Amino acid sequence: MMTHTPSYNMVYIFCVWRNFHKLVFIMYLSIFKCAPCCT
Repeated sequence: MMTHTPSYNMVYIFCVWRNFHKLVFIMYLSIFKCAPCCT
């Protein structure tokens, strides 16, 4: 079990990081889209 946990953690972290990166990218896009209107 000890030998398998690191790889599972890596896959899980990778998936979470990819989704988080996508979410941050969408947030940045919306902020940049809103920036000209708000200022």
